[in-house]
Amino acid sequence: MTKTRRIGMVYLLLAFGGVAGAVTVSFVFHMQAPATIVTLLPALAGWYLAWASFRVQHSAARVDLAAAADQLARVVREQWEAEVQVRRVNDPYALPVSWRTVDPDLAEDWSLLETIARNWPAGPASDPAGWASCADGLAASDGEIWDVFSQRVPTRRLAVLGPPGSGKTVLLVRLLLALIERRPQGGAVPVLFPLSSWNPAGEELGAWMVQHLARDYVSFGTAVPTPAGHVSLARALLDARLILPILDGLDEIPRPARGMALEKINAALPLGHGLVLSSRVAEFRELVATSGLPVRLAGAAGIELQPLSPGDTVAYLRRTAGGEGSAAALRWEPVIAALNSDTPVRQALTTPLVLFLARTTYNPRFGESFAALPEPAELCDTTRFPTRTSVETHLFEAFLPAAYRPHPRYPCRWTAGQATRVLTHLARHLEHSLNGTTDLAWWQLGHAVPQRLRQVGWAIVAALAGWAAGAVASWLTGSYAFEDPLFTTDSPSVLAGGVAGGLVGGIPGGMAGGVLAGLGDALLRMLSWHYDLYPGDYGPLPTEYAVDMLAEGITGGLLYGFGTGVVARLLARRVERRRDRPERLRQGWQGLIAGGVLTAVVGGAYWLAERPDPLTAGVTIGIVYGIAAALLGMRNVARRALHPSYRVQWSWNGRSVTLGAAAGLIVGSLASLTSSFSWGHGWDLASAEALTRVLATAIAYSLAGGFLGTLTGRPANPATAVSPMGTLAQDRTTFWRLVLTIVFTMTACLSLISWVVVQVSVRTGGQPVMGSAWYGLMGEVGLDQGLTAGLPSGVALGVALSISVGSTQTAWTDLALARLGLRLSTRAPWRLLAFLADAHERRGVLRQTGAVYQFRHTDLQRHLARHE
Repeated sequence: MTKTRRIGMVYLLLAFGGVAGAVTVSFVFHMQAPATIVTLLPALAGWYLAWASFRVQHSAARVDLAAAADQLARVVREQWEAEVQVRRVNDPYALPVSWRTVDPDLAEDWSLLETIARNWPAGPASDPAGWASCADGLAASDGEIWDVFSQRVPTRRLAVLGPPGSGKTVLLVRLLLALIERRPQGGAVPVLFPLSSWNPAGEELGAWMVQHLARDYVSFGTAVPTPAGHVSLARALLDARLILPILDGLDEIPRPARGMALEKINAALPLGHGLVLSSRVAEFRELVATSGLPVRLAGAAGIELQPLSPGDTVAYLRRTAGGEGSAAALRWEPVIAALNSDTPVRQALTTPLVLFLARTTYNPRFGESFAALPEPAELCDTTRFPTRTSVETHLFEAFLPAAYRPHPRYPCRWTAGQATRVLTHLARHLEHSLNGTTDLAWWQLGHAVPQRLRQVGWAIVAALAGWAAGAVASWLTGSYAFEDPLFTTDSPSVLAGGVAGGLVGGIPGGMAGGVLAGLGDALLRMLSWHYDLYPGDYGPLPTEYAVDMLAEGITGGLLYGFGTGVVARLLARRVERRRDRPERLRQGWQGLIAGGVLTAVVGGAYWLAERPDPLTAGVTIGIVYGIAAALLGMRNVARRALHPSYRVQWSWNGRSVTLGAAAGLIVGSLASLTSSFSWGHGWDLASAEALTRVLATAIAYSLAGGFLGTLTGRPANPATAVSPMGTLAQDRTTFWRLVLTIVFTMTACLSLISWVVVQVSVRTGGQPVMGSAWYGLMGEVGLDQGLTAGLPSGVALGVALSISVGSTQTAWTDLALARLGLRLSTRAPWRLLAFLADAHERRGVLRQTGAVYQFRHTDLQRHLARHE
């Protein structure tokens, strides 16, 4: 029985148990039919979860890998056809690219390649009649790249080398599109993987490629059944050799890790598995020469891209300026004359990248006058530009001002200075904060803001939102009318603020959120007293009462915020294996110590506030939180969104559900005990009403916690490559769906449980216990009154917890804080994603690979990162 089916059986048993318990309660307390139906409602969740798990198990068994590969091929082709258009590769025509065979020391011996291909168990990958007779037969140009890879190379393994800006990536894209056009149905799909985001020391190549596929092609992150168990669809395609990897940019991996990277590529993609690898030729030669024994791409031939000829350069410059004889083309004549000798400008204008920079800087756009543009002749000044590097540096410097000058058809909302500041900051962020990766992912922009600041910021947001929601719900339901205006510790707003702040922000966030919620609640009570909104005539608000209200608010906020923060802090520690038992024990002791500190803090606060039974309250609450932290601190359930989420999905992680239920049980018990101690009842739980209240509240929170443990942000099933703007929209939608789901669940659970508590209290002949909205309810209580009693707590906790959970399950929340930080530091636009989309689609500064942006070239990124 698979794991998903076993979990479904557990949910089914829980559903049966819920039905049996509801029937038993109805029989013992002689409930009428409507009341019995209400008690059966919570069991519906178990039935639904059981059905959903079996449905997932059944539907996953029908996955067709060949059909999935065909679907991926369509998506990849659409993605790169659109990107070729945006990059203006064919505007006005594709620059001619030619290549020769690499030096013999950089590739395998040709006779060895033929022997390897002939000895494969399945036979040669291509017809031997089409193989090149020797390595020199690989020399070709432009569209012949498909023929070279698929026909002339016996092993279908190729290394593409070349100097910076020589057009390696564009050639790989041409090869990718040609392979897809000629791909047989159900065959391997070529996928381009930028190696700059791979850390060979920290992750295996296969795992990284699977992660990359799941990020850029959303539906391929879903789980499917295989003989080895459930794996992602991306992993299944890779294991079935239905992915043809095109690995771009070995040189973009840090120098010390390149040797390890090449070894891992050879291990993960052994002989018989086709692949393409690109690198700068100098870095690849250095790797081979300094590795002791030569390290080559196993079983691979190699080609090296050649510089553009002066004739190709002249033709391209004149054509992009409007054609030979045009006024704009005549401006290039001094440069064209300098191409006849070995000048710095001739050396620079030999790569497609530098030609693109020169074209953007000096050529007018359609409908634009060139009178205000700089003259290309300045590139011929050998005093100003004595070397090739100086020419290239000048063009990099001039590129952004040229890209952001006023456009006749696409007006720009940002000045060149503003764009330069923002893009320079982002380039430094990639180089220094993210270890030189080229992937500009919007969900990683949050790293520009310190983690603690992000956590505390959202803790405060969650706490204030929960406090506001609880206050509004209390006013609407009249719950404050049943409260003694002095007591705020058991207020739903204070509880929501402290718990939500502690979950998302740890101890600092919990204390900040709890104290703010407590202060806000105390202020509301002062206003209620002032405007005579409480029953009875209390008279003017005495100063000592105001101090007591503030002390109660701060005490309650510290109580829930600090305690929950302790538990959340320990949950965030990652302990993966049994060999880490000493670390787990150390965390347990830390929990006990934290519980002792909490005992002193809460006990002292209660004593200063002159609450009933302060010592017992402080000691008991400290022990409860200490044990909770010691037990839960040994396991890790903390989650942080490393990638954007695409929809809300049930998580079949039994540990998360169990620990969520355990955490809810502890918080619910503590909430009930706190209320009891606050009113001086201490351990007087012998009566049925008091015991029912504690147990019912604990069960309600436990059910809610277990439910929260099943909610995650997961990929949906759109069969499309997701753009950065698309992932942001989906992630933001997931956040709000999480909010609505959790608010509804918490409100329903606590309202139903509160009604059960009131009914049991009344039918056992007792008076509903003091605290919360149950105080003052006497005699027969209707369904509407019982449900209304738990509404403030449900709404407050639902809003607060939904924001705290949403901030950990989605990445949009971090982006919101990052936008604020970038706005303050670089005056970046509020609509940051719109700015990046414009830089990609209109300005040609960025390129797009799936869900991430990249600078048009790594040299541009590094130049901006060094920009002063």
